[in-house]
Amino acid sequence: MRKLVPFLLLLTFTSQLWAQVSRTAVGLRSGQSTGIALKHYVESDIALEGILSFRENGMQLSALTNFQNQFFGSYVSHLYYYFGLGGHAGYYSQRYWEEVDPQPQ
Repeated sequence: MRKLVPFLLLLTFTSQLWAQVSRTAVGLRSGQSTGIALKHYVESDIALEGILSFRENGMQLSALTNFQNQFFGSYVSHLYYYFGLGGHAGYYSQRYWEEVDPQPQ
């Protein structure tokens, strides 16, 4: 019972929270590639995204354009599909590959 009351209070207050409306977002990436991402909506359905990540003694830069549209028109609310295009460039240290997968001599 002691744990149930705080949980119910938390559930009550969080159900009334709303997400903030913003045209620009910054995020952190983790995993095999770590870095930072920046996304800016130029229109309500078009976003530009830049990703700077670091991996395997190297760096990668991606620039993307995302388009979104509502799935099934207005029949289903809050269900969207995304598509887009972009470019990706990067480099890595040759020494890293020699340490991980040395060539037979």
